[in-house]
Amino acid sequence: MPRQVLVPLVYVTDRSLDDDSRPKRYYGGDRGELQTGMATIAIATRRDHATPFADWQRWKPRLDGSRKRDELLSVMPARGTDLDRIVAEYASLSGTRSALLYVHGFRRRFDTSAVNLAKLVYQVSPDAVPILYSWPSTGNVFKYKGDVRNLEWSGGTLESLLAQLMDAPEIETIHVIAHSLGSFALLEAIASIAERAPEAVRTSFGQVLLVSPDIARPRFEQVYLPVIRASGLNVTIYAAENDVPLQTSRRVNKAERVGDAKRQVPLYPGTETVLVSDVVSILNSHDAHLRVVEVQTDIGYLIRDGLAADRRPTLERIEADGGVYWRVKSGQP
Repeated sequence: MPRQVLVPLVYVTDRSLDDDSRPKRYYGGDRGELQTGMATIAIATRRDHATPFADWQRWKPRLDGSRKRDELLSVMPARGTDLDRIVAEYASLSGTRSALLYVHGFRRRFDTSAVNLAKLVYQVSPDAVPILYSWPSTGNVFKYKGDVRNLEWSGGTLESLLAQLMDAPEIETIHVIAHSLGSFALLEAIASIAERAPEAVRTSFGQVLLVSPDIARPRFEQVYLPVIRASGLNVTIYAAENDVPLQTSRRVNKAERVGDAKRQVPLYPGTETVLVSDVVSILNSHDAHLRVVEVQTDIGYLIRDGLAADRRPTLERIEADGGVYWRVKSGQP
């Protein structure tokens, strides 16, 4: 097994250029012009408890003898915003007809988000074109409200990106993983598209994962849930009872968050809820999809194999007054 493998990603960003040729600093945290391109990430392969999906043979080994861990190696902007061409070329080379779009959350730099998606793709190994949408997050824990304003400013970019992928002849199915604040942006974009093209939403999306969604419950219930049910979206909510960032968001925003299950498990008709509390700690509960192998394994069964919750060996069924939800079992796989 090689020490590192190279994972290529498609990216779309409206971050500012940082006038720095180093990949790590190529894009900053301010608002900028729309950019599309390819990024290459080196992922360490010698990991404990590899998921059953991690298959290094899908990726090219890094042969320069580097001993470094996960890192963003290169950023290759395309001319203009030629997303269609890049996606078509990637789909043709990989032989896939699906895309996996990742929308990161609060306090994430461009390079961190690219590495995170690459690690997730390596561990889950979906048969899909991996696409990162990176909005201008400041990367500063003390600038939450600034991130929210930037995310709202970027809403049109994400909506256009989704519409473009829905129209791409090479892509039949779009899977989406949206993390934290990214879940809010995703549902805003889908709701807007559904107003004018509900049938297209119904037929274009595969699995939609809302991971630790930082969304006010009243808004989710009143605005987004009707769209989810009318469009027939396959939405899975990954939540935890010990998600400290979401509990902080609840106090800041003075509203319960969808991904915070401490007071109440988020049970909504037309969606599935998965609690990760049994396999996480307060240090990794908010980023469980990136840091906890049992959660990554469950995501693999869902996206790669299309297994419903009642068929995934990673989950335990829980009967509750408001319905049924699922808990990720410890000790998996």
